[in-house]
Amino acid sequence: MNHLVNQIKGRRAIAGAVILGYASMGCSIVVQLLFVPIYLRYLGQFEFGVLMLLLSFINFASMGIGWMSGGMQRILGEYAAVRDDEGFARAYSLCKVAYCAYAAMISIAMVLVGTVGLRFFFPSTPAEHVPSIQYSVIAAAVYFVVYYEFSVERLALASQQRLAAGYFYQIVSQVAFAIPVYFWLRAGGGLKCVLICLLAGIVVARIGSGFYWRGTGILKGWYWPGRDSMPMLRRLTGTMGRGYMLYGPLLLVIQSDYLLVGKLGGAVAVAQFTLVWRLADALSQVICKVPEFLTPYLFQMDARGEHARMAAIYRRFNLYLQIVPLAVGIAYAFGGYWVMRHWVGPARAIDNPAGFAFAGAAIFWISSARLPSMYAFSTVNLKSLNTVAAFEAAGKVILTVLLYPKLSYLAPMVATTITHAGGVAIAYRRLVKL
Repeated sequence: MNHLVNQIKGRRAIAGAVILGYASMGCSIVVQLLFVPIYLRYLGQFEFGVLMLLLSFINFASMGIGWMSGGMQRILGEYAAVRDDEGFARAYSLCKVAYCAYAAMISIAMVLVGTVGLRFFFPSTPAEHVPSIQYSVIAAAVYFVVYYEFSVERLALASQQRLAAGYFYQIVSQVAFAIPVYFWLRAGGGLKCVLICLLAGIVVARIGSGFYWRGTGILKGWYWPGRDSMPMLRRLTGTMGRGYMLYGPLLLVIQSDYLLVGKLGGAVAVAQFTLVWRLADALSQVICKVPEFLTPYLFQMDARGEHARMAAIYRRFNLYLQIVPLAVGIAYAFGGYWVMRHWVGPARAIDNPAGFAFAGAAIFWISSARLPSMYAFSTVNLKSLNTVAAFEAAGKVILTVLLYPKLSYLAPMVATTITHAGGVAIAYRRLVKL
């Protein structure tokens, strides 16, 4: 596997990143979409909704440490740009300690709430589902720790412009999850088997990435945080760090649709929202992958002062990221129900033309805003980026809460359209100043 990664990267780093990046996303989308009808069949609507809530919480919980990822990606990218392996290793070690310590604290809280405190925090949980949920929460807590430890690996690989390797091991984790979970669900494994298989997939990928780092010769030792780490900590807690610290939670609030719907309507509403939005969300992620491919390179170009090159790249991709989201959004608005019928079957499909129309609109708004936001992120234009993101987050949450009584699970998609059309979309485009 490591030889394959090196062969792809050896030809051209960006080509390998694009190929394996889309392969990774394609694998993830296929797994997610194929398993929705399987989950509904073997778990039922209630446990399927619980699974979506657990996975959304794991994503949302990164709010507490996500502030570090932007700053660390910038610092790691600067060390990589000047080929300072020792500085890179020290930053890597600091990030690893912080991420794992945070994940351990959150996992303990998850176990306490999901086991001892389940009846107190979620009194409406049906008695027959309590044991399954408790075991699943324990498995999710362990997965949370390993997932965050592996997240540092991906961050470090991206900063070294070794995106192909990072995406390759994401594919490995997806495959190592999908194969056993399918057979285990068919054998009656229930909700807990999904989380256990997710954990197994991450463990396999992490073992592979460890062998890969050995081959690079970059990470030659482990550095416990000490006095040498103080300059990095000062940057992370200074102006730059505070900017990234604020953007992480704002982005998570913007992406908290499943948690909002779960809070306002419960697990069944989450299941309905998933059926309408999951495919649209996957299409949006495919389009938004292009700016994510560029981000590690933009960090290093900005560190070296190559702003003319950055401006040329922006002009090249900006038109693409306007036309493609518009075409995909229109196609989903008119063809989404047809796809759903073939995806989950006519009996489970939701016939709501307005839902698919607003989902298609959300694809356009979310995807077209990604490139300018990534440029502001990479050039540390964080004050302006956070201002725009704050307006988007506040507008989306407030409108979702206000609209939910009438629109139910459609509220987040309608709120996204109103917020962007009301001025957020224009504000994002004004962030790029090269």
